[in-house]
Amino acid sequence: MKFDLVHKEITITQNIFLYQGFYTNLKILNSLKEKIIKNCISDNKNKTNVKGEMTSWNFFNQDSDFRTFIGDIIPDMRKCVGPQDACEIYNSWGNILNSEENYVAEHNHRQTTMLSGVLHLTEEGPGVYFKHFDYTLKEKIGGFALFHPETLHAVKKFKYKQPRVSLAFNLNGLHKGTR
Repeated sequence: MKFDLVHKEITITQNIFLYQGFYTNLKILNSLKEKIIKNCISDNKNKTNVKGEMTSWNFFNQDSDFRTFIGDIIPDMRKCVGPQDACEIYNSWGNILNSEENYVAEHNHRQTTMLSGVLHLTEEGPGVYFKHFDYTLKEKIGGFALFHPETLHAVKKFKYKQPRVSLAFNLNGLHKGTR
């Protein structure tokens, strides 16, 4: 798997990064998409930064398909964040945006220690806008981004013809001896 560095900025206080890559296991991608479509919770709608439908926050934490995806990209994740003894899934949830009123409000994922990510499971949508870099990452099936948890990002309102389905996640890194 190859990673493309989209933007990287090193400051005194933090190492801000945005990487993108592509995952090609269609069996895993289709399975994750179907699980999101079948398991969105209407009670979550508009209670978070996701102004659309979403699963529970930890829906994919123990999911074997999601863990396969994470396992497949760990060697390249280490290129982003350095050597880790292991990686722990902090939380992972699915999103569906499918109406002109749906969007994801600008936010960051400050609570994580290592990295945040998004995996696109459809090609419909306006892209994820990363304010810090003034960059929009367009949706592509299997396209994913890994980014520093402090990175502000959002998804604008859009006139959807088909639902936009994505999976978001936060990971913590464990250095040797911290488990």
